[in-house]
Amino acid sequence: MRKAKLIIPTLLFPILLLLVVMAAVYSSEPKSMGPIIMTQIACLAESSDKITVVLEPTSEAIADEIYNLEVKKGDIIRATSSVSWTQKELQARQAKGFRFPTTPAEFQFYAMDRNQMGYVWKNLSKEFTVVTYTETSSQIIEYVPAAPSSFNWWFVWIPLVGIVLFVVYLRILVSYRKEGIATRCPKCNKWWARVDDGSKVIEEKGGYVTVPVTDIHRDSKGQVTGTTERNIQRHAIHSTIKHSYHCKFCGHKWTGISYHSAER
Repeated sequence: MRKAKLIIPTLLFPILLLLVVMAAVYSSEPKSMGPIIMTQIACLAESSDKITVVLEPTSEAIADEIYNLEVKKGDIIRATSSVSWTQKELQARQAKGFRFPTTPAEFQFYAMDRNQMGYVWKNLSKEFTVVTYTETSSQIIEYVPAAPSSFNWWFVWIPLVGIVLFVVYLRILVSYRKEGIATRCPKCNKWWARVDDGSKVIEEKGGYVTVPVTDIHRDSKGQVTGTTERNIQRHAIHSTIKHSYHCKFCGHKWTGISYHSAER
C-alpha cells in the first residue's frame, strides 16, 4: 500500500505532462481542412468606392497554378478574380491583390474612418469572405494580419504545469524515501520492513515540565490593558517506553526507546 504512493505518481507524472503537451500542440495547429494555400493579409476600403483584397501565398501554393477567387458577402458573390504566382514570386512570398467597386448603398458605410492621424482605411475582413477554388476543392481564405502581435500562452503554461507536476512528484518521492528509511530493518536494510509488535512503559518518574502561560492585565473597568508571557514549572510524569519490532522480510527482531512527558 505504501509503495503505491510512489508507483502511482511515477506513472501519472509523465502521462499528465504528455497530455499537457498534446493539448498545447493541438491548440496551436490550424483547424482548417487541407493545406492552406494562401492567407488574406488585407481586405480594405482603399477609398469610399473601391475595396482592395491582398493575398499572400503559403508554402503549399503551387507555382503557375491559377487559383480562382470569389468574394462573398453572406451568400451573395460580390466579385470574382484569379491569382497565380511564379516560382520566383513564391520564394519571395510576394503578395498580390485585386480591387472591386462598392455598391451605392455601401458607399457611405465604407467611407474611410477619421482619427487624430487623419483618414485611415477600414478593415473589412469580417464583412467579406474570400474563397479560392481549384479543380478539385475550395477553401476559405482566412484573414491573417501581416504583422501579428499575438502571443501563444501555451509556451508559458507548459513549463509552469511541468514544474508544478515535477515539484509534486519530488515531494512524494522525498516523503516515500524518508518513511522508507525510518522503517528500515537494521539487519537486511530493506525499506518498509518494520512491523510493530507492541510497546510497554519500562520506567516512570516524577519531574517537571516547562509550560508557557500568558497573563492578561485588566484595568478597574475590566478592559484588557496588556498581556505578559512567562514560563512556569509544573509537575509531570516522565515515561520511558520500549517498542518491539520485527522485520517482515528476514524476521530480525529489535527494540527502540522513546520518551514521553505528561502533566499530572
